[in-house]
Amino acid sequence: MVDEVWGVRLDEIPCFILMASHVWGIWVMSYAKDPADVLYRTKEGGQGFTNLLFAAVHASQTLGVQSAALLWALSAVISWLFEHVGVATGAVYGTYHYPRNKPPWDAMAFVGHVPVGIPLTWITLFYPSYAVVNAAALGATGAVRGLSAGRALWLAAVDGLVVTMLDLAIDPIFSHDSVQFWVWSPKGDRRWFGVPFRNYAGWAATGFSVFAAFRWLDGTGAPAPAAAAGEAHSFAFGALPVLFYVTEALFYAVHPRMPDGKPLPKDLEPLRIVAMFTSVFFSVFALGQLLAQ
Repeated sequence: MVDEVWGVRLDEIPCFILMASHVWGIWVMSYAKDPADVLYRTKEGGQGFTNLLFAAVHASQTLGVQSAALLWALSAVISWLFEHVGVATGAVYGTYHYPRNKPPWDAMAFVGHVPVGIPLTWITLFYPSYAVVNAAALGATGAVRGLSAGRALWLAAVDGLVVTMLDLAIDPIFSHDSVQFWVWSPKGDRRWFGVPFRNYAGWAATGFSVFAAFRWLDGTGAPAPAAAAGEAHSFAFGALPVLFYVTEALFYAVHPRMPDGKPLPKDLEPLRIVAMFTSVFFSVFALGQLLAQ
């Protein structure tokens, strides 16, 4: 029997704390009165680490350490490979590059053409997206095993689209001419708020490749054994990665800011509606599916 407090297992508490920190960070980055103040800068810098730690701890507890490590390895290697080839050739996402002499990349190591922080960012988006798809399609967020190859591939395709939904807002904001975390070629087809349409096909392909490999390697084996009596995770704990995705989506739909803390430019305002009716809508639907179980 695992010790509990108010229906929550003691080993689940760190993830609840990390989730609270994530939500607080979203609030600070949305509503801080002065983006230059210490609180905003401290939270902005630590938010990526908090997100990464949440994904690591929660995935390890719900999928198992071995499966979580597999997902992390596939996410890092495959996303880096797609990005490296994409920057080198322009064939995956369109023609772009990461400016090595501008923050934050001037203080970060590169592997090939890609800053080391980029694959880590992919990881923090992949795990919540996986949980959202499992919740929407299967009414569960933990390990999913015993799937047929066909169903695993179908879910992987949806995984890729759910990851891409968030990027409908992320890419135009972070590559906007006022910040340029990455720089698109001015000669390219930049019809989606300054971003090439090909970028989104590339995102979907990257997500599909990661999740097809993961669901095939981890999800087509023997069904996961039922948890021993008293050791099942609480419902609230299982729902955390879906809530993580919901809060990320709401940030872009309700009160987004640029990476430098400035208000969203007028030309990007329509992205709020896009986020509301794509990532927010689908993730809230997934949360409803969990609640209906």
